[in-house]
Amino acid sequence: MGIQGATKDTSHWHHIYLVLGQVSTYWRQILLSTPQLWTTIHLNIGRGGAESEATLLGCFLDRSGDLPLTLSFQYQYERTAPASTLVHETVDTQLLENLLRIKRLCINNPPPAWFSCSPPYYLTGLTDCYLGAYSEGGLSEFSLTHCPNLHSLAMFYVYAPIILSSPCLVTILDASCAPLDNIFRLLLQCPNLVRLYARELDSPVDDSTPPPAKVFALKQLEELQLESWDGGGPWFNAFIDNIRLPSLRTLCWSNLCPPFSITSVRNFFANLPPRLRTLELYNVTDPGASYGADFIPILNHLHDSTAIEHLTFNDCDLPFVGDVLRILVPGNGAKLRFPQLRKIMLDDLKCSQVRVVRRWESEVDRDISLLLLGIVYRI
Repeated sequence: MGIQGATKDTSHWHHIYLVLGQVSTYWRQILLSTPQLWTTIHLNIGRGGAESEATLLGCFLDRSGDLPLTLSFQYQYERTAPASTLVHETVDTQLLENLLRIKRLCINNPPPAWFSCSPPYYLTGLTDCYLGAYSEGGLSEFSLTHCPNLHSLAMFYVYAPIILSSPCLVTILDASCAPLDNIFRLLLQCPNLVRLYARELDSPVDDSTPPPAKVFALKQLEELQLESWDGGGPWFNAFIDNIRLPSLRTLCWSNLCPPFSITSVRNFFANLPPRLRTLELYNVTDPGASYGADFIPILNHLHDSTAIEHLTFNDCDLPFVGDVLRILVPGNGAKLRFPQLRKIMLDDLKCSQVRVVRRWESEVDRDISLLLLGIVYRI
């Protein structure tokens, strides 16, 4: 089970084990003799503590033997329990004794005890971590320096900086609804990233902070999923202008539309490596209407040697798709610009009202059909 799956509200599913144990003596023996059944638990921890949930956690810790654990804690808002409490005083000692067994950990609204203890709680077995911090409890930072073997980190609404161990082994970073200054700091700590998912990134809390102008490289990154957000402003422009991805093979970009710097977008595509294989564009709403036609043919900024094999357009404006496809079909019967192109996927295309005045939707459909025929002929 991945850490994303642990974010769902499944806090009561494990009670079925207690019910099954009452079916018969045979069923109870199977449950008690199978430690694999007790390695995953989801707890919803109330405001004043979780005595009943703590009892259940203790039961799972006892019956899971020495196997790796997957733990998911959903802490409620405005908890009245002491800040030093992890779950409940009746089970915290037992939980501390089993910290090294935790392999996957999902925490929503974590109490300060997880990150501000002295000495820190070492989680050397932890490989996957999800942080959902809707209410950060006054934490100035999240310190994960006690997780030296962390490989996958997901974060949602985490506005405090995250400090990782050094050297950092994180290869997968999934960041949603986070300020871009924190993302910059994280990327500089993660030189071994292979997959980066960045969604709805926002400007720093302090808008007066200038974005960095220094170029940085993620030399091992192979997959980038980027969802633009209109709150990013100059920080998002700095992000796409300064990042270098020499090993990138897959790019998925959603909401490629204003407000962006034309120069930043051009630089980003011009700096993509020739080894790029897959380009997926989602929800592109006629950027030419705001920026002019010189912005539309983004593929013009790619290297001619780019080895694109798969192109996807989903929920994009028809005129935009048509203008992009024309780049692939040079005149005078020339070869396809990207000769390794093998698949073009079009789904849920639309025609914005701005461009319909100049070109009827039916005509755009016809033009795209002819362009696709030309592409297929050249392939």
